[in-house]
Amino acid sequence: MRADVAIGVLLLSLSSAMFALTFTFPEQTVALSPTFFPRLVTLGMAGLACLLVVKALRQPRPAKAASTFSAATWIRQGHVQRIAAMVALGFVYTQVLDSLGFLIATGLFLAGTVLLFMERRWTVVLAVAILGSSVLYGVFRMIFKVPLPRFDLF
Repeated sequence: MRADVAIGVLLLSLSSAMFALTFTFPEQTVALSPTFFPRLVTLGMAGLACLLVVKALRQPRPAKAASTFSAATWIRQGHVQRIAAMVALGFVYTQVLDSLGFLIATGLFLAGTVLLFMERRWTVVLAVAILGSSVLYGVFRMIFKVPLPRFDLF
């Protein structure tokens, strides 16, 4: 319970600081303001952090707080390797984004991420990769008018 409250308060503080930083962004009148999306995300994160704190505080306290976390078990289960692979995948994504373009690089990144989270059904992997990159392209290119990297061949 204490961990959930601490994480919620930390996320609430982080979202408040990020929201405050959006006031330093330049003003733009052509499309949506550059502050719109970051403020939307930080407000969403603040709302979810508040829900986490409220949920944690409303739960009854357990009679005996038994700690079941073991670093050795956590490492043995492969979490550290998956985190390292995710960091490496994110680095590769940023390196190939300009040459492969947004749609292809993001699709491959999302497919790799789904595979790292242990999903093995190819229909799910392909659906997440195609739908995810398409939705992200639609949101950022069509709605927010953000120029995205294109594939060199077309």
